[in-house]
Amino acid sequence: QQQQRHQHLAQHDYAWEDNPEGEPRLLPDTGTKDGLCGERWAIHAGRWAQARGHKATVYKLEKPRLVHGVGKGAQTTTDGITVPIGMEDTDGKKHFCAYRAAVVRGSDVPALLGSNSLEKMNAIIRCSTGEMWFLDNAGVDIRPKGKFVHLQMQKGSSGHWYLPVGRFSDAMEKMAVGHLATTTGETAATKATAAPTAASSSSSSSAQ
Repeated sequence: QQQQRHQHLAQHDYAWEDNPEGEPRLLPDTGTKDGLCGERWAIHAGRWAQARGHKATVYKLEKPRLVHGVGKGAQTTTDGITVPIGMEDTDGKKHFCAYRAAVVRGSDVPALLGSNSLEKMNAIIRCSTGEMWFLDNAGVDIRPKGKFVHLQMQKGSSGHWYLPVGRFSDAMEKMAVGHLATTTGETAATKATAAPTAASSSSSSSAQ
């Protein structure tokens, strides 16, 4: 019964973690400007740090923060937390830092590492492997192998990075990956419906 309850909590109540008793994790999120986490994550991460000789601190935000898109519609948060965190690099070296974020009370929101922090840490993420680098001011030269597409995002007034997708012309090269937003449940019917559209687009381009 305890195992079933634990599984229920992991799958439903603790959306931020597969294991509610496991090591705290941060979710890099370029769609979030500042750090944000749910109350349950804050409590768990604080206890985890305290058990290892480090203390989290809770503080009042300078002004209430209105949070959208985190479960219950718009929510107002007035509290923040600073949690000591320890990271291990690929060489096994440990790094001490602190995660500072606004806390959404009664929420299961994971700990989001927002764009401000990612920019400050000069972060690079390799999505295919899950590797992440924090760079100093020297930066890095990226030299891709094989065929690639190099795009430039634009920063909005909110501080978020956006990828422009409205640049059309008569001469366009089709990307190897046909869909940026994919679904695992794509059916044959969906593919069949998309095929005539693609063919129609090609005919229109040829006619011009």
